[in-house]
Amino acid sequence: MRKKKPAVKPRVRMFALDTNVLVHDPLCMYHFQEHDVFIPLEVLEELDNHKKGPAEISRSSREASRQFDAICNGDNSDVQKGLSLAAASHGKATGRIFFQSICKMCSVFNRACPGFVSQIFPAS
Repeated sequence: MRKKKPAVKPRVRMFALDTNVLVHDPLCMYHFQEHDVFIPLEVLEELDNHKKGPAEISRSSREASRQFDAICNGDNSDVQKGLSLAAASHGKATGRIFFQSICKMCSVFNRACPGFVSQIFPAS
């Protein structure tokens, strides 16, 4: 009789989303199932700049912002440790979402960075 191999836990990956992806599908952060999602600060700024007006890009930018609000309001966790996507996605996504904080600037100014962002963007 063959021995059963122990179940291997799938490795959680982190996907960085660009403005174009969020404008194309404002709900895309929920399609990554158990994987984590990273939103750079520049993406948040670009979405904010596109929100005004009646165009499709404006509508999509507003919807993505509403989804981010729902995620932030549904999880009281520390933003540095990531926010759960489970509640806002109604169980479709089990990963976490990370928003880039000002910590990236720590590497520019050669300061010690206390957050996880320094692991994603290590100082050169």
